[in-house]
Amino acid sequence: MATLSGLSFIFIIMSADITAVTLVDRGYEGIYIVINQGVEENPKLLSRIKEIFTEGSRQLFESTQNRAYFRKITIVIPKTWTVNDNYKETFILPQTETVVVDNPNHHGNKPYVHRVQGCGSSGFFLHLTPDLILADNMPDGSTWGNIIAREWSYLRWGLFSENAMDDGPQFYLHNGTWEHVTQGMKGRALLKKNSMTCDLSSTSIYSPTDCIFCPDANQTAEKSNPFVEFFSDKDHESVEKALRQNVLAPNEQNIRCDYRSAWEVMRDHDDFKQKVNDPGFGDTETEPVFNILQFGGPSYMTVYVGRFSKTNSAYGSFYVGSGDKEQLYMIIYADTGEPIRAKIRGPSGYTININGSKILYLPIEGIKQEGVYHFFVELDVIDDFKVYVRCNKVKNGYQPVTIHGWLSHDIINYQKKIDLKVFVFVKKAQFPIANADVVAVLEKPDTMAITFKLYDNGLGTDLMKDDGIYTGNIFMYYLSGDGTYRVKFIVTGDRNTKLIKYTPEKLSRCSGESQSVVYETIANFQRATDERFIYVFNFKDPVRPELNDTNDKVKEIRTMMVLDDVNAHITPLTTEKMIEIIDNIPPSKISNFYQVSYEESEGIRRCFRFRWTAVGNDGDLGQASRYNIRYSTQAFDLLTNFDKCTALKNNTMVPKIAGDTEELFVIGDVDNTNSLKESFIAINSVDRAGNAAMISNIAIIPHTVNLTIVPLDRKCVEREPPPRITDLKIHNETYVQVKDGMITACFELTWTAVGDEGYHDRAYAYEILYSEEVTNLVIFHRTNPIRNTIVPLEAGGKETIVISGILGLNYTSRRLYITVRTVSKRRIYSDVSNYVDIPLVINLTVTTKTTTCKLPDSSVESISTKDIIIAICSLMLPLGLIAHCLRN
Repeated sequence: MATLSGLSFIFIIMSADITAVTLVDRGYEGIYIVINQGVEENPKLLSRIKEIFTEGSRQLFESTQNRAYFRKITIVIPKTWTVNDNYKETFILPQTETVVVDNPNHHGNKPYVHRVQGCGSSGFFLHLTPDLILADNMPDGSTWGNIIAREWSYLRWGLFSENAMDDGPQFYLHNGTWEHVTQGMKGRALLKKNSMTCDLSSTSIYSPTDCIFCPDANQTAEKSNPFVEFFSDKDHESVEKALRQNVLAPNEQNIRCDYRSAWEVMRDHDDFKQKVNDPGFGDTETEPVFNILQFGGPSYMTVYVGRFSKTNSAYGSFYVGSGDKEQLYMIIYADTGEPIRAKIRGPSGYTININGSKILYLPIEGIKQEGVYHFFVELDVIDDFKVYVRCNKVKNGYQPVTIHGWLSHDIINYQKKIDLKVFVFVKKAQFPIANADVVAVLEKPDTMAITFKLYDNGLGTDLMKDDGIYTGNIFMYYLSGDGTYRVKFIVTGDRNTKLIKYTPEKLSRCSGESQSVVYETIANFQRATDERFIYVFNFKDPVRPELNDTNDKVKEIRTMMVLDDVNAHITPLTTEKMIEIIDNIPPSKISNFYQVSYEESEGIRRCFRFRWTAVGNDGDLGQASRYNIRYSTQAFDLLTNFDKCTALKNNTMVPKIAGDTEELFVIGDVDNTNSLKESFIAINSVDRAGNAAMISNIAIIPHTVNLTIVPLDRKCVEREPPPRITDLKIHNETYVQVKDGMITACFELTWTAVGDEGYHDRAYAYEILYSEEVTNLVIFHRTNPIRNTIVPLEAGGKETIVISGILGLNYTSRRLYITVRTVSKRRIYSDVSNYVDIPLVINLTVTTKTTTCKLPDSSVESISTKDIIIAICSLMLPLGLIAHCLRN
């Protein structure tokens, strides 16, 4: 076997769908399981792969009600493993719907499907780690059969998980209690902050954000793969109850698939559309036939260039950046067996030609200059074929930043409504890169190029934030006529660009626990993909649309963007080149509309706080015009008749720019007139032209009516303060003489307890204030509080306290004024009570009624008022002035 390690490669493949997975008579064929080169050789790994996919095949057959299983599977082992004469050599690797066995990446050991499109669209590959495959069992109680069946449904049919999302609510409100998203799962609900048990019977706290869920081991839940025996179907009486979809659960399947069940999505797939592959016999043999191949080509990544229909030639380009100018190697493949001719041209007149047959190996020597290199490939026959470029630098273990760009469609019939999406995957080794500047350049026939940015922000077209996949849309108004369009991508990394890693995790985590993210700084870089091609036909000029008199769509001015230098700087065209079009592009769907807090005031008023991410005017670009927020007592009403549901009052919100975080405060009244437990609320965005987005995910709240939006600068719930005390009285006075001549005065005060925020319940505390000026009692910063630890009685109770202190000088002519105000549990203060006055006393303290004024000293005795005056005068004045003191 030829050894080509240490080199960089360009690999061009020309073929017709060589890796297509097909379902024939209920059996899948063409499935590839590729073990990547970095995986250590382990014979046990091969046997375990066969075991788990045999188990998965049987479970898939049962879960689809005898409609699908794995018939033929090819396992590709790395070229670095021991050569086995029984294994054939292959140079071709599949492009989509494959299984990759590789070491942990930013997902850890968790199985996941690498995909870029939404519900109903297949993924690129299923990623499994050796550690996971070799594990004896799954601590969360799932089986390998269920895991493979579940992951295949994501990869092949574009389903999403029906389990709780790690970054979403773990619970939802149902019949007055909190239910875990994965129905039938047994486990413990724990508070995130201290691992104490969550009280799921209490709706006075918002458990979904406060709690995590830890499943019990060795269990089988009744619903939701991987703990399900069958895929869910629509929530309808015609479906067996155990199989019905749980439309209330805030899971990805509901949110991403617009509340369609698994089978409702699957029945639209070619595997089952028009009742093909109807149920077979239950005793069908479902064990796959395994074939093992060994990869003989170089290490590389794949970049899809485009599809070329009914032609015998193709052309494109690839980019060589700084640090990449090592020896390159090109492999050209065509499965027609016909001769191939290829030419490569680069900067400074660089040219090389090659002729051959099915597989051509081409060393590209003398590349000294970075830049764009163009290739031209020609066949002697006219056929449909695809072109791929594969390249990766593997010298001395160095891992460069690599980018992979592609399109959702490469042939566009303009008369059909096509959602044309573009994607770029930016990574280093197996780890994604965040905060890169990614620009797509669309070169149009006979017109100037336009550019647009791609984002990895989890909005609209982008499925997941910070997964390294940057996405965007080519809107139909970007197109200007029939013909072939070129698309290329330029990626720039600067000091804000980071490599995303995660701390190591166990094979099983409690749902709702977040992994710790580690951001690693990387060097600045710039990369460009080779060109992709779009062929457009049946174009209709949008500048002069044919409108009926009744068409009230709003015309808008769009500004095209032009790439004006090599640094991908974006500038608008002049106003003369602006075009007027009909806006028929709605904002993106809001998919993270969540309630994040909840308060209730005395069973009368409720307050809710919602949070979501703003979407744009066109998809996830720009700024929408307004929000439409509605609620109902039935979730089904929101899904089918959203505009007829009750709108929130006082909705004057102006949407923020796409990507910004929105917050909303809503108050409402508790409705005790019926037995309803919940209300359902959803939102959508509307643009300036009146295009409305699809409704968001549905949030569930305790049943509440008269929902009204309140300004952000107001308190969530306007609560009533405790009532004012009106019967404060001095019940008794006592004076006691101390041994050294000091006189202590005690005053017993009484009043009626008023309660917390009304004439009921128990308040939090009392504030006792005093001043020598009666007018100061209503100006709190001019009063003095008396420290106290009095615990209020229930409303209506008789409060009694004792205020004591030492009589002050001139107490007969100077008075203290005392008042009381009540403090509620929410720290709301009542108005001050009526006041009482006492002689001037210093060093005031507050005690309870049980404390007597008599101090624990044998010389203490009660005295008359005259004795008090004499004592004060003798203590405070010289002997010659005592008579004067007494006369006053």
